[in-house]
Amino acid sequence: MEQEIYNFHLGKDYPLPIIDYEKNTKIAKDRIWGQRKQEAVKNEKAGILEKHTIQTKERAVRKKRK
Repeated sequence: MEQEIYNFHLGKDYPLPIIDYEKNTKIAKDRIWGQRKQEAVKNEKAGILEKHTIQTKERAVRKKRK
């Protein structure tokens, strides 16, 4: 509709996109979310949650022992 309003046509008056946004978005999302399955990422997640969430009595006792 915009091409008709402004009297231009993609590929003729204006170049077509260089990349396929939908395809590349899917690839990027798959790579990012695929990381969550790795054991190292799972372990790091657990450490981050332990460090940055409300302390439990058990964790407070472990910290005192260190």
